[in-house]
Amino acid sequence: MGLDWPCRLCECDGNETQTGDTDMDKLDERILDDDYPVYAGYAYVADGNPIISDVFGEVRHLKHDTGATEIKNCDIVGRGL
Repeated sequence: MGLDWPCRLCECDGNETQTGDTDMDKLDERILDDDYPVYAGYAYVADGNPIISDVFGEVRHLKHDTGATEIKNCDIVGRGL
């Protein structure tokens, strides 16, 4: 099922399948260790989805709050956010 508007992350119409080398492959995002500090109001990527943190603490707390298994820093410029 497609989107009714262009996707903000890749500007597709939601019906396209991305293949090959895309801008998303070039993002400067790295997996953060569980003891890495996180800040409320900052952007992170939780299991591949950009989020704004409500948590001030460590990655382990953000994982618990979101139910995510992987947290990355968010390349907001690369994602066009």
